[in-house]
Amino acid sequence: MLYDELYKEISETLVYKPTNGFYRINCNRQPEENYKADPYLVFTDSPLLSELGRVVNLMDCPLIICDSFNFPTISKLYPAQTKLIEDNFQETVKEILLLKNKNKSNSLIGLGGCTALDVAREVAGGSNLVFFPTILSTKCLTVNLSILRDKDHNEYNSVTRPPNLTVISFPYFEKLDPDLSRFWAVSCLGDVFAEIGAVCDEAARENKLVNEMVLSEKVPTSWGAVEFFDTEKIRFNARDTIEKISVISHLCSLEVIRNNTKYRGGGEHKLYYALKKLPQARLFPPHGQIVALGTLMTLKGYSEITGDEKLFRRLLRVLKEIGLFVSLKDIEDNYNITRDVISQAAHYFDDHKWPSIIGDYFRRGDFLLFNRVFSDPETGNARL
Repeated sequence: MLYDELYKEISETLVYKPTNGFYRINCNRQPEENYKADPYLVFTDSPLLSELGRVVNLMDCPLIICDSFNFPTISKLYPAQTKLIEDNFQETVKEILLLKNKNKSNSLIGLGGCTALDVAREVAGGSNLVFFPTILSTKCLTVNLSILRDKDHNEYNSVTRPPNLTVISFPYFEKLDPDLSRFWAVSCLGDVFAEIGAVCDEAARENKLVNEMVLSEKVPTSWGAVEFFDTEKIRFNARDTIEKISVISHLCSLEVIRNNTKYRGGGEHKLYYALKKLPQARLFPPHGQIVALGTLMTLKGYSEITGDEKLFRRLLRVLKEIGLFVSLKDIEDNYNITRDVISQAAHYFDDHKWPSIIGDYFRRGDFLLFNRVFSDPETGNARL
């Protein structure tokens, strides 16, 4: 299987699994080294709090940037060093940056979900930076980008730097609620699968055909993930699943760091940003779920152009199995997205630079594409 080859390569080169539970953190790096060096992804059999304690001892009084879910526990262990992060606004970043400079902290730890990690990346500068993710919700655990918000609540990407080290504690993730693990895995994988939609967008512009072999060559990480998750036996608290989702995220991060981002996204991401401009945007699901819906719309559109539904059917099956809601009723009830909402978002759909399949349908006023995807006989009810 393609994914096994990728996994073997990444395991031998960039993924370190310490058998004796020990690794070194180089606290003598120069700032420019922290910006340029590839991040390391580490898997450990130690409980998260034990591993955190070891990292705190190895670093020089690090500032711990922590989300609200984990703050009660972490602040009791390290009250003077732990700072609560509840949002990713510019003002929050400025506040943490002032605290970091006041304390002369040359080491930081980001612990929690996306918001805590994004803020930690933004304020790290040349400091040593170690991550302890507590949800696998993004395809960019080790990337050099942060998603922040301005004073008007608009999202934007900020080019930062990657962490030196990202630590995945197997015991922590194995004990997470399975439904919660599945929910966030959908968000991560939905973003990963967007690369497939981007390849189809390119093929439509250039009047070329896409098949599984083309995808394995152009977006091997994304297509390898489809192959791995195309099964009915996925257990999201199982060690192999935790490990593979983390590695997929790491591979995607390295693509961004190395500027290999040609297929990072297409019409599905444009749909996400258009939906975020609507007044009811706060009612919509996380980024990855919306992007996954958009990718299915792209592949359905591509199947109507080519007359070949094979790719659409396979991705629909995989996304349904991992837990995405894929029937019209479920999408409306759980994601608050309907055809009327899609038609409203079309007014904000920016398709000027790189035309997309979804954009072509919107320009023709064909918003029934949404219905044709999610009223498909094979959609039924998702598992969540």
